[in-house]
Amino acid sequence: MSLESGMWSDLSLTPLSKLELAKAPNTFHTEIKEGIILSKNIFDEKTGVFSLGDSKDTQKQANINARTTLPRLEVGGQSKSLSNKNFNIGRDKSNQLIIADPKVSRLHAVVNFENGEAYITDTNSSNGTYVNGIQIPPNTKHKLKDGDKIKLGTTLITFYK
Repeated sequence: MSLESGMWSDLSLTPLSKLELAKAPNTFHTEIKEGIILSKNIFDEKTGVFSLGDSKDTQKQANINARTTLPRLEVGGQSKSLSNKNFNIGRDKSNQLIIADPKVSRLHAVVNFENGEAYITDTNSSNGTYVNGIQIPPNTKHKLKDGDKIKLGTTLITFYK
């Protein structure tokens, strides 16, 4: 059984759909309503477009919500929201973002906020901090922009505002 684009399926009643969902998790939107797992194929193979098929009002509200979310760092498909506090990055378990990379220092960098803008500071790490391929000087704040690529050791992190 295959789920057609835009059609909802009760996954608790169609076990094969669970397998399909596991094979292609990025093409399904899943919701839980009244204890039932529902999944909808959001990829239209005819047009090659991902869409929930929601009304323009719903899409407009989603765009507003997306703009008002907290800034975040994304690494390896995982996302970490940032607050207005200092956000430590490194190998040490006391950091808010722990990176298990031997080329990353225990406390490698810090992200902080001033007047609503995000800045990253390299804490004099052994291998440096790179933003969009350019090494930033140690102990100097560097303003982050949406989509900036931050490289610590061999780990690539994307900043989203």
